[in-house]
Amino acid sequence: LKGEIFRSTAGYRKSKGNQVFLFAPGSDRTHRYNPLDFIRPDRGDRTTDIQNIAGILVPESVDSENSIWQATAQQVMAGAISYINESVFYRGRRNLDEVTAFFNSGVNLQALMEFIKEKEPGLSRFTVESFNAYIALSERAAASALLDIQ
Repeated sequence: LKGEIFRSTAGYRKSKGNQVFLFAPGSDRTHRYNPLDFIRPDRGDRTTDIQNIAGILVPESVDSENSIWQATAQQVMAGAISYINESVFYRGRRNLDEVTAFFNSGVNLQALMEFIKEKEPGLSRFTVESFNAYIALSERAAASALLDIQ
C-alpha cells in the first residue's frame, strides 16, 4: 500500500485485530519477508520449496528461445538457495541478500562450486547435483545461464 493509505488505515485495521504490515521496498521502515525462513526441513518438502522460490526468482518463459537457459538458471538458483539454506557458514544469514552475494562474488561460479563441494562434503544430494549440473556446462553455456539470474 502507498504510505498515505497505510498511515490512514493501519490504526483502524490494527484495532480490529488485523496484523498490519508496511511493505515499502527501499525504505528503512518497511517490514521484511525472508522466503528462505519458510523452507521446510523435510527433504521432499525442502526440495519443492527451494524449487518454487527459484521459479519465482527466475521465471521461465515457455515460448522464449532462451527457455533452456532459463531452466538452467532456475536449477543454478535452486542449488545456491539450497547451499545457503544448509551450509554452516550461512547460519544466521540465510536470506536473499546472501543468495545475491553468492552470484556476485566476482569469483568464477563453477570454480566456487567445486571448492564448496570439496570443503563441505556433507552437503545434500540436491545441492551437489545442482552444482554438478552447472559445473558440467561449457564456459559459454554457464555464462548464458547466469544472464537470466542477473
